[in-house]
Amino acid sequence: QDRIRQHRADLFSRRPLRRMAALAGLRAEPGVETIRLLRDYLEWERHPVLRRRAKGIVRRMEAALG
Repeated sequence: QDRIRQHRADLFSRRPLRRMAALAGLRAEPGVETIRLLRDYLEWERHPVLRRRAKGIVRRMEAALG
């Protein structure tokens, strides 16, 4: 939970590299809560590379969770 909290804060950082690192950390934390967080992030994020990466993570998590 603490790691997810830290990734959540970094995910909405003003710094793109911090957001990229947060995505990498969240990729290792599959679950419904993470998917919800990433969907919120996708509505907020405007950078195409980061959006594409987040979409891929969501797709893989959804497939894994069924």
